[in-house]
Amino acid sequence: SYIKNYTGRFLDSHTSPASKAYDECRKAGMKCGTNNIFLDNEEPGLVTKTDKENHVRVQLVQAARLALSRGSAIAIGHLRDGTVAALPEALAEIEKMGVKVVPVTDLMP
Repeated sequence: SYIKNYTGRFLDSHTSPASKAYDECRKAGMKCGTNNIFLDNEEPGLVTKTDKENHVRVQLVQAARLALSRGSAIAIGHLRDGTVAALPEALAEIEKMGVKVVPVTDLMP
């Protein structure tokens, strides 16, 4: 209810499977969403820029497949160099799959 004083929307990054944030926000009458895919979580062994970019691309394709099967998916990441560098190619790839990228607020019922 405290967050509702500042905004009517909340995105649960879902960093823990035990997260209660989405449920609590819905109870408070807020528009809510929950993250389905982390784009740039720090995987061991991702050392080079190319490794990191490939990882982000794979994660975005996975999110696109999830969106195709479920109707939508939310993927979040950080403004890291490798993440940003991967976006043009990855976004073009998922658009070819028939997935439309929309603002996250469009996916918060």
